[in-house]
Amino acid sequence: MKKRSLSLLCLSALLLCLTAGCGLAPAPEQEKSQDSSDLPEDKPQAKEEAPDSDTQTDKEPPASDEQTEQNPQDSNTQTDKEPQEEEETELSKEDIADLSQYAPMEKAIDSLMISSMEQNCDYTGADPVYVWFSIYYGVINHTDEIPLAETGEEAIRVPAMAVQEFALGLFADCSDLPPIPEQVSVVSYDQDWDAYVFLPLDRGAVETRFLSAAPGSEGSIRVSAALFAKESKSPLLCAAFTLVENPNIDSISQPMFPYHVSAMKRSSAINTNTDQPVLTGSYQGFSDNHTAEFKIDGNLMAFQVYDQDIIAILSLTEEETQVTFAAASDESTQARTIISIMGD
Repeated sequence: MKKRSLSLLCLSALLLCLTAGCGLAPAPEQEKSQDSSDLPEDKPQAKEEAPDSDTQTDKEPPASDEQTEQNPQDSNTQTDKEPQEEEETELSKEDIADLSQYAPMEKAIDSLMISSMEQNCDYTGADPVYVWFSIYYGVINHTDEIPLAETGEEAIRVPAMAVQEFALGLFADCSDLPPIPEQVSVVSYDQDWDAYVFLPLDRGAVETRFLSAAPGSEGSIRVSAALFAKESKSPLLCAAFTLVENPNIDSISQPMFPYHVSAMKRSSAINTNTDQPVLTGSYQGFSDNHTAEFKIDGNLMAFQVYDQDIIAILSLTEEETQVTFAAASDESTQARTIISIMGD
């Protein structure tokens, strides 16, 4: 009996211990679970999500700013390209045609071309000799276009006012006529008539041709022209003229010139002095806007042409005409480029 009682007592004690241990074990786990949910560890994570959204918001404006900065650059790039495209179009071979609107300026340009060739000097309004010879060639060759000009058997008499207007057409800054130099013996002043007297002279077998025209800076016009020998049809002189609008055109009933020449510069399109090889060939025309073809020693050869004055001169040249020109060759590409046309 004592042994059974002892055994039962031990078994009851063991069950009590096991029951107490199982009851205490869950308690710490529940505390940890509750503590982890109560700790403010999730709150910083919630705060970190807000900066992420803010960061994305901050990134978007720079992207739009970059696009905004690129758009003006793109538009500026397009704006910068437009004048180049216009310049090529204005002076391209197809558009060297209608120059009739500048026909009233032909007498001024013709006068200056002949004067520059005869005196072998550049355009200047500061040299009275050049000024008066330029006026002289204009008056004797275009008398019919000068108001109140009187043609006699031995001389042409033009009122001083008309001569002054003619001089302004040739030299935009010629506010007053300079005294006649001794070298210009073909012109004299008649005080009784307040007129200038010009002795007639044969102009020779030359003619002036307009080549091209295009808008210049500040409302000016650039006109290119060449002086040709009639018999050989070869160019003698080529020059670019700057024309400015006649400021007195509205105050004159019948103005001689709608524009005034403010500058004249010889063009390298016609150059008799060159270190480049000189060739002579039969002109065959253009195969495209910048390629001219010639027959040389029976062979058809192509030459690049980029000078707009040369393009214009060749456009006025009849096919099969013998043309002498200077050409440069590119060693790397073997391309041949015409750099000038040789005059007589």
